Amino acid sequence: MQQINEIAAIGILAAAFVLVLALAQFMHSRFGVRAEHTRKFAHVAIGLACVLVPFHFTNHWYLLIGNIGFIGYLLYARRQGQLPSLFNIGRESWGDVLLSVSIYGNALLVIQYDFEALFYLPLLILAVADPAAYYAGQFFNKKNKSWIGSTSFIVVAWVASSLYLTAFAITQYPSQAGLLVACAVLGAMAEHISVGGWDNLTVPLTVAGVLVVYHEIIYEYAAN
Repeated sequence: MQQINEIAAIGILAAAFVLVLALAQFMHSRFGVRAEHTRKFAHVAIGLACVLVPFHFTNHWYLLIGNIGFIGYLLYARRQGQLPSLFNIGRESWGDVLLSVSIYGNALLVIQYDFEALFYLPLLILAVADPAAYYAGQFFNKKNKSWIGSTSFIVVAWVASSLYLTAFAITQYPSQAGLLVACAVLGAMAEHISVGGWDNLTVPLTVAGVLVVYHEIIYEYAAN
């Protein structure tokens, strides 16, 4: 039954990803929304889809197969000049592929540590805080990454993760406030130094690293 549930959840995610890409392409082609914005829309929507589809990982193979298929399609579309809503941004970025890698990588960590926050919090922070940093910088006419963007990242990451745990966590984690501050600050540092879309990998891995340390030192100690 668990395997059926996981396959069904991955199927739902796959359908959500296809819908997001279709909507982004529609916005770009029908309404002339710039690719930079439709790419951010896809970034947020795919991240939130992962966060809001609840299932417990026990077998990574289903997700691996789905991710390989999705990455293969993205590489094919890039090569064939398809999906201009994602790729016509005037610079080289592999963030779309790296986001898929992060989804799989964080799922592996959940299986390793049996700690579901390792999946949901890194992807939630990436989904909402990374675009917040970008648009804050754009609002203040910053051409490169700036302290304004990093500050926006920290604030949005902390608020979003706090709201998420308030709404969905069964109980509060020990030292939860400090944990979320650490995730937000270190995630912002990773975002600030990453270029070429690599923040889609470095941010989730950095936040996951904070969560692994927390799990090993504080969470397990409190549970025992």
